[in-house]
Amino acid sequence: MILSLLILGILLIIISILLLIKFKNEEDIKYNRINKIYNEINEYNDTLDDIILSLDFLINNNDIKSTSKEKESKQAVNLDNHKSSKVSTDTKRKIYSLYDKGNTIDEIAKLLNKGKREVEIILKLNNLNKF
Repeated sequence: MILSLLILGILLIIISILLLIKFKNEEDIKYNRINKIYNEINEYNDTLDDIILSLDFLINNNDIKSTSKEKESKQAVNLDNHKSSKVSTDTKRKIYSLYDKGNTIDEIAKLLNKGKREVEIILKLNNLNKF
């Protein structure tokens, strides 16, 4: 009788361990799915940022073709928007994107209302961080 209870207890413990392993594996699968969705959302955000940068580039090119009065008013607004001393990651992305598209440092500085030296430093720091 005691032996049968002992065997029954051991079987229950083994079944419990197997169920715990099964539930852990299911949780791992759910975690991996959540991670995959999170990565897809990040890729979507990166793609959206690239689209926004492209649109900004097109808008800025249209600014160059517009009259000087329109340019001056838009530049005044842009100067107000970029008064912070820190360079935002959005600005850095714009600089990298414009540089990758073949724009010169002078053109980038004019399009983004940044100093030529500031653009050079950002591009040099980016090149240093790649290695």
